Amino acid sequence: MNSGNNNNRFLHFVALGRPEVFREWLRATHRPRVPQIWPLRLSGADLVTKGDLNWWSKNALKYAIFPEEPNEEKINQFSNAVLNNPFLSYSITVPAQANYLAEQISVSSASEDIKPEELRNNIFQSLLTRNNSTHGRPDTRLGQSPILYKKLLMEVAAKYAGSVNDQGFFIVNADDTVSAKDPISGKTQTVYVSHLLDRSGLIDMDPTGFALLYYRFEPFWVHSHLLELRKQEQDNNYKYQTCS
Repeated sequence: MNSGNNNNRFLHFVALGRPEVFREWLRATHRPRVPQIWPLRLSGADLVTKGDLNWWSKNALKYAIFPEEPNEEKINQFSNAVLNNPFLSYSITVPAQANYLAEQISVSSASEDIKPEELRNNIFQSLLTRNNSTHGRPDTRLGQSPILYKKLLMEVAAKYAGSVNDQGFFIVNADDTVSAKDPISGKTQTVYVSHLLDRSGLIDMDPTGFALLYYRFEPFWVHSHLLELRKQEQDNNYKYQTCS
């Protein structure tokens, strides 16, 4: 930094983090001037060929079952599970989700034994468990039990089911709320949607919108999964529907 040349300056500064962290700074009108800001959205690997998938499967399994070395049979089981359940082609590029899938496949006799509904539910539950320790969700300070927290997420999914755009985003107004009844306490809780979703570990958002808040569930299939869970809760005879 102190090279003796006063003209030397940093040309680029990269800050990494969840998008909701940058929202207030990007929306602030009083922030220090900078020449130019480029918000970049990082995405997972694009697995195009079977070779790409096998390479990724091997490394995901290697991490999940360490120190055991994955054999060809397990790698094929992992790859076949993804091929049989296209929604996983995105999920496996996220380490937390790939790790769970690899652990389940490592003890499964065949990838065909794993049903899409079961995969979605178990991966979703693993995300909730992780977010409890890493994100402090559900927020016990607000009296949110895990059951109530999931019910509130279901209500969010239902509230915006008809307003999702082609990229999976939906607009949340600052004063939007959802309510759900806790079956344990019998009390109904109402929360702001943005407060529920921010730092939940379950959403992606566009932090550059100055007037509107754009959210989408992450991974993308969580939105439909929550809707299906809600339908099952409302109708015991409802059969879970899956799609790619």
